[in-house]
Amino acid sequence: ITVSGTISNVGDTPLESVDVRLQRGPRAAGAESVRAPLVWSEPSFGVRGEFVQVAAALDPGESVTYRVSMPAREAPGRPGPDLQLTEPGVYPLLVNVNGTPEGGSPARLDDARTLLPVLDAPTPGPLPRDDGEVGASEPADGTVPAPVPLTILWPLAAPPTRIALVPGVDGPDPVVALTDQSLLRDLSEEGRLTGLLRAASAAFGGEGGQALRRATCLAVDPELLGTVSELAAGRPVVIDDGGGPADPGPVSGDASRWLDELRALAAGGCVVALPAAQANLDVVGAIGDTTLTSAALDRSDSVERILDVAPVPDVLVPASGTLAPDAARALAGPGTTVIVAAPSTRTDTGVVPGPGLVGLAGTDGVRALTYSATLGAALAATGSLPENPRYSDPDTRYWLTADSPAARLQDARAALLAPLLEPGSDAGTRGVLAVPPQVWTVDEVAAGSLLDSLGDQLASGRMRAVSLTERLGEPVTVPEGSLAEDPTGATDPGAADPFAGDPAGTTAERLEVSLEGIRTLRSLVDTTDPTSVGADSHIDPLLGDALRVISETGRRADGDGLTAETGTGTAARLRSATRLDRLGATVSASLARVDLLPPGSVFTMASPNSPLLLVTRNALPFPVRVNIEVSAPAAIQVDPVGVIQIPAAGSRTLQVPTQSDSDGGVRHTVTFALSAPGGQALSAPVEISVQSGGYPVAQVFALAAAALALALGGRRYLRYRRGILDPADEGHRP
Repeated sequence: ITVSGTISNVGDTPLESVDVRLQRGPRAAGAESVRAPLVWSEPSFGVRGEFVQVAAALDPGESVTYRVSMPAREAPGRPGPDLQLTEPGVYPLLVNVNGTPEGGSPARLDDARTLLPVLDAPTPGPLPRDDGEVGASEPADGTVPAPVPLTILWPLAAPPTRIALVPGVDGPDPVVALTDQSLLRDLSEEGRLTGLLRAASAAFGGEGGQALRRATCLAVDPELLGTVSELAAGRPVVIDDGGGPADPGPVSGDASRWLDELRALAAGGCVVALPAAQANLDVVGAIGDTTLTSAALDRSDSVERILDVAPVPDVLVPASGTLAPDAARALAGPGTTVIVAAPSTRTDTGVVPGPGLVGLAGTDGVRALTYSATLGAALAATGSLPENPRYSDPDTRYWLTADSPAARLQDARAALLAPLLEPGSDAGTRGVLAVPPQVWTVDEVAAGSLLDSLGDQLASGRMRAVSLTERLGEPVTVPEGSLAEDPTGATDPGAADPFAGDPAGTTAERLEVSLEGIRTLRSLVDTTDPTSVGADSHIDPLLGDALRVISETGRRADGDGLTAETGTGTAARLRSATRLDRLGATVSASLARVDLLPPGSVFTMASPNSPLLLVTRNALPFPVRVNIEVSAPAAIQVDPVGVIQIPAAGSRTLQVPTQSDSDGGVRHTVTFALSAPGGQALSAPVEISVQSGGYPVAQVFALAAAALALALGGRRYLRYRRGILDPADEGHRP
C-alpha cells in the first residue's frame, strides 16, 4: 500500500527531521460505521510501520512531497512490518507526521486519515493497484455472494447565482443577471458541470458501462436548465459584480454545447427533477404559496420541455436529505415517493429503520425511499466545498477541510464499496443507493474515478444495476413509518434563520410579503395586448429569486456542523439574507414603475363641468392594466375612472369628468389612487387641489372680451368706409 502527499510548514518555526509513517486501525464493524475512525485519535491506529525521513529541514512556507509504502500483509523474503490485511473489510489508514521544531523536542506535528476498502484478503505479494482498492482473489470457500444492488443519482445543479432585476431597468429586453461568473465557468469546456457530464459519458462507455447507465438516474435542477436554455438562446448576460456584462458569444456557445451533451446523455435513460435552486422544501411547504410550490417542484415540466425526456413522476428529492412531516403533507401528493436519508424516518416504535422503502402512515400512499446516512455523508464530504449534511451522525462530524480532497474522495469510495463486504447483511441485501449532494463540487477526474470503481464491480458481478424505477417498485420494508422532525437530535446550525427575532419577521414571513408583491406585479400585465408576450421573462426571475433565497446550498459547509458558533454555513446564511433584502427592494421598485404624476399647482375650474387632467405612467417593458380610484368631497362629483390600459414604457393622459355646485372661491381636495385589478395599492395617492366657483369670473371676462372685439371691429369698419387707412392696413389701397 502506497500513500503519497505533501507536507507544508504553515507555521513560523523551522522544522528538523520531518518523518512520516503509515498506521492502521481496526477493521470497521460494518458499512454504517466506516466513518467512525475518521475522528479517532492516533493511538487507536495500533498497527504501525517505521518512520521514514522525508526532509532533514523544512523552513516556514516550504513544502515537501512524500511517498511511503507498507506491505498489505506479511510475505516471505520481505522483512519489516506490514499492515496485516488478512481479511476483507474497510480499514482506516493514518499518515503520522513527526518532526522537531527548532529549539524544541521531537513531536507529532500532524496526521491525515483515509479509508481503505479490502474486498478480498490479498495473497502474499499481490500486484500493486492504484485504484484505491485491494483484492482480486476468489473467496477461500469458493462461494459466490449475491451481487449487491446499485442505484445512483447523478446530480447536475449549480449554486444559485442568478438574480432578478427591475423589469425594464436595463432596457425592454429580458437579460440573464448573475452575481458572478461561476455558472459560466461551470459550463465551459474545463468547467465542473461539463466534467460531471463527461465523466458519466466516459464511464457509460467503459467496462460495465451499459449496466452503469441503467443504474444511474440523472438528477437535474430545473432552475439550472431554464437559465442555461436562455443562455443558449443568446439572451444577454449581466454580471452584477461591477465587472460589466459578459460577452454573450462564448456564453451562448458553451450553454448550447452543454445542453446538447446533456440531451445526448439523457436520451432513453432515467431523469429525475430536483427542487429548483435546491430550495428548502420545508420552507416551501410552510409558506403554502401555490406559485412558489409549482416553481420549486417544476410543475411546469420545464425539464421535459428542454431535454425532451419525461422525468420520473411523483418523486421528491430534498436537497437537505430530510423532509419535515408537515412539508410532506403539504407537497407530496398521492403515490409520491420522498428520497431521504435513513435517519429521516422512524418505525411505529420510534426506531430508525435501515435503508429501504418506508410507508408513511396517515398519508395517501406517500412513501420514503431512504439511503445510507453514512454513504450520503461520505459523498457530501467530497469536492472543493465539503459539507456535513443535516442527517449525518454528530459523533462523526469534524472539520472536513482538515483532510485533503484526495483523502475525502477515498473515504467516499470506501463507503460505496463497504456493502460488498457484508453480502448477507441488510447493507448487502438492500445494496447501494448513492445520493451525492445536489451541488457536487468534484471535478471530472474525481467523479470518473468513483464511477469507474462502481463499473468494475458491475463488470465483475459483485454488483448488479437496479434502476430508480425498479427501486420505487420494490415492496416496502416498513409499512407504517413516519418522517422525523429532527433526524439526528443534534443542533442544526445550517437551518438557522438569519432573520429570527427580526422585528420585520422571519425569512418565511418576509418572503411571503415579496411573493404578494410578485403576484401583484403579474396581475398588472395586460394579457389582451399582443405586446405582453414577454412579460413572464421579466417576472419569472423574481419568483426564482424567492427560491434562491431559501436554497440549501452551502448551509452546512465550512465547519463541523455542531454549533452555530463554529461558522457552519454562515456565508450561505448571509447570502440568503442579502438576497432576501434585495428581492424585497426589487419587487418594490418594480411596482413603483407604474404610478400617477401629480399635476402641480391648484386647478381652477373654469366651468361647473371642467374635467380634471391626470397623467399615468408605466415604465415597465410590458403593457399593464390598473385601476384608478377617486375620493372627492360631496360638493364635487368626479366620474369614476375604473380600469385603464397603459402601454409598455409609456404614459396616458386622462380627462376625468368633474361637476361642481359649490360657491366660488371654495377649495377642495380630490384624491386619486392607483391600484392593481385585485385591489392592491400601487403608488402613493395623488391629491389635486381644486378651486371651484371660478366660472362666474371667467364669464365676465368672456363677455368683456366679446364686447371689446365688437367695438374694435365696428371702429375698423367705419374707418374703412371713410377711406381712413388703419396702421394694420399699411400698403393697402382701397
